[in-house]
Amino acid sequence: MSALFSSPSTPPAPLPAPPAPTAANTQAQSDVAAQQQAMSLQRGRTSTVLTGGAGLSNLGSTSKQLLGQ
Repeated sequence: MSALFSSPSTPPAPLPAPPAPTAANTQAQSDVAAQQQAMSLQRGRTSTVLTGGAGLSNLGSTSKQLLGQ
């Protein structure tokens, strides 16, 4: 009967803990994060506008047209 069932496999060893942050690493990371946030705040909603300050240069026709004509 023991030939029908295999023994359970052992789980993989846990990964080692990441190194503890030091003051130099923490300061450098916070500086980079602060710069990225400042850049995103400067862009604001203007980054979502697809046209420039002059608006669209090619407005096309402004008269009404029927489909297929």
